Amino acid sequence: MITIRIDEKLKAKAAKSLKASGINMSQAIHSFLRQVVDEKGMPFETFQYSPQAKLIRQKWDAELAELKSAKRFSSAKELHNHILKEE
Repeated sequence: MITIRIDEKLKAKAAKSLKASGINMSQAIHSFLRQVVDEKGMPFETFQYSPQAKLIRQKWDAELAELKSAKRFSSAKELHNHILKEE
């Protein structure tokens, strides 16, 4: 027997998904543990944000915000005229 603490909303959503697949929570957990044994670890890749990944994401978000606020042109001719004015 295993006792675990789990968020009620997550548990309810998981139970609904599992029911649609024709299995219950106990069967799903049993299957998961069998796969852990067979794989000698997690049966899927886990991902955690590293400090570097967070920094990359922050830079990406900043660049995206800059692009969204950049001047837009409705045609190549309008862009061309804008470039000529800046020279």
